[in-house]
Amino acid sequence: MKTPLQSRPVLVDAGDGERVNVIGDQQTIKLNGAQTGGAFAMIEQTYRPGGGVPLHFHTQEDAVFYIVEGHMDFVVGGKDISAHAGSTVLLPRAVAHSSKAGPQGAKALVVLFPAGGENMFRELDALSGGETDFNQVTGVCKRYGVHFV
Repeated sequence: MKTPLQSRPVLVDAGDGERVNVIGDQQTIKLNGAQTGGAFAMIEQTYRPGGGVPLHFHTQEDAVFYIVEGHMDFVVGGKDISAHAGSTVLLPRAVAHSSKAGPQGAKALVVLFPAGGENMFRELDALSGGETDFNQVTGVCKRYGVHFV
């Protein structure tokens, strides 16, 4: 059964969206599940140099990364992928993957489908403000079907 998209258009202007800090990397939620009928969420991620996520897998969604600026290295299912601006990388659910921004940092447009993962990012943002306890991070992530390897 297909999930219908929102029946009215949504415009999110440049610079607009919900800003969250996810363990030191800045994200702007451009479209969330409430705006897309739960079909997908779209997030603009800005990575600091060397920023990224260690090896993990998702059980609830697939992710597509479109590299807008800079360079990112991924390991997906044991395969090394080097992605420059203009590259697109599919990270299928249940396949272990990691990501790391290059020495200049990177910006990526990330689409999660179906939506829901943006709620995890909101919870991780609530942990910001000091030393981040990785046990807290893994606890939040586990509730959303994200497991570190």
